Amino acid sequence: MAQPIIFKLGWYVNVEKEFDHCDASRLAPSYFNATENNLIYLTALKDNYSYRSKYIKVELTNDSDHQIIYGKMYQLETFIDDKWYKVPMKENHSFPLMAINLDAHCSITLNVLLDDFQCLPGKHRIIQGIRETTSLDNSTETSNNIKPVNKNDIYIVVEFNLT
Repeated sequence: MAQPIIFKLGWYVNVEKEFDHCDASRLAPSYFNATENNLIYLTALKDNYSYRSKYIKVELTNDSDHQIIYGKMYQLETFIDDKWYKVPMKENHSFPLMAINLDAHCSITLNVLLDDFQCLPGKHRIIQGIRETTSLDNSTETSNNIKPVNKNDIYIVVEFNLT
């Protein structure tokens, strides 16, 4: 298996104020729709985690014939009253903006940090943006020479419970 190539692009900083998890009126609703994709997906290694967990483990699987690019940035949402809402981050959190390659027909276990979010018990989901790529010269020998297959990112979701 080829080693992932990591490109550090910068930092994304988010500043949120504390919230009352039970008061959905103070949360931003999510209008997100997952991309239908059976070849690239996330799987939580457990269905239930403590809401005090610093992170959860998920497996990113690429069963496609193309290399994919993913990053460290993701969105955490909670399910309240039959609707999804964005979970605010703790103040002054930042994501490193990176592009990390994952080869075709490979998977990797990732630690998704929850410690920087204001988590309470309940049903949650992680949304991860992915870009499918292909080699410019149609060679599999180099992963440095890649381009997007299409202009649209793929958004994949994994659901889990915080208890």
